[in-house]
Amino acid sequence: MYGLLEDDPPRTCAFNEQNASNPVQFNQALSDLLNELSAKAAAGGPLRKYAAGSASAGNLEMVYATVQCTPDMTQENCVTCLNFAMTELRLCCLGRKGCRVLRPTCVLRFESNLFYNEIAVPLPSPPPSPTTSPPPKGKTSILSL
Repeated sequence: MYGLLEDDPPRTCAFNEQNASNPVQFNQALSDLLNELSAKAAAGGPLRKYAAGSASAGNLEMVYATVQCTPDMTQENCVTCLNFAMTELRLCCLGRKGCRVLRPTCVLRFESNLFYNEIAVPLPSPPPSPTTSPPPKGKTSILSL
């Protein structure tokens, strides 16, 4: 349904078999990063509800993540969907070097290596607002026959 939080079909969780070298530090960096990205994506407006970023996870290890909601989602429903996805991530992927959680209306992914293009794609311009023209200034002539 357009704009609604959907749970059917249920989520899909796929993870990297490798564990992070320091799972506690990695998980904390990941949690902070996902919270930041979720808020940013949810506030993205109707054109794009997407955010990507990275954080240091200690021991020269990095964590890279992306989150996305369908653009029809409200800010509140996007945050809720991503929070559910983060809960599912904790159940299936905690301590792993990478994971994807796919839900009907949102997706999150993280990896210990860069998997997305760091060059931001600009948002499309919103359609122009209709404007009314002010009456022309100066002389006006009326010709009648």
